[in-house]
Amino acid sequence: MLTPTRLTSKTAFDRALDLIALCGAEPRVMRARTHDDAVALTSHAPHLVASLMAARLSEGPPEAAHLAGQGLRDVTRIARGDSCLWSDIVESNAAAVADILTQIQEDLGAVLAALKDLAEPDLIRGPEATAKSRNILVDLLERGITGVEELDAGPGRRETVAPEGDMARGGLEKGTGGEDMAPTGPHEGTAGPDTGPGGQARATARPGSRPARCAPREPAR
Repeated sequence: MLTPTRLTSKTAFDRALDLIALCGAEPRVMRARTHDDAVALTSHAPHLVASLMAARLSEGPPEAAHLAGQGLRDVTRIARGDSCLWSDIVESNAAAVADILTQIQEDLGAVLAALKDLAEPDLIRGPEATAKSRNILVDLLERGITGVEELDAGPGRRETVAPEGDMARGGLEKGTGGEDMAPTGPHEGTAGPDTGPGGQARATARPGSRPARCAPREPAR
């Protein structure tokens, strides 16, 4: 994954493409903001959601562990990641992650209201309220099915285009003052490594074992 900025020279961009080609990989190029939004949705927010669910398990009844199936293990698997590492990753993309979690919060609020309504006796809520609350639940479940189908279909379903040959090498436009800027249009991809502050690309971190204690962070300069 490449996220060139206005400070990225065409020479550096071409060398990066050559290195990717030597490795037999397929390049994906996109703007840093687009990349941050994508990994917030596909990696960073899911990790926090998994942690939220897993955190409930530590406070649940002891019998819960005997009833846990593969579904719960699938939902919480990534919560095993290194807490210090993932806190740094999420912090570096805090704004985009917050946007995703806000949308989840809105959906969760609607579902919570529906569940509380359905928990009331039939005579209190009435048939119309019951139907409305059930529709809210069904709508969320159907949207979830649609989302999984999009994921199963892969990036080709969204007609993702990777840069190729001269097309990729000509993808940098000149900004004011002659600086190179990020490619536009069909060069944008959909997935890749994490991007730190300022759009610098870095390898996507892989969850590891949780350390006994986090190392202190260096103070901001």
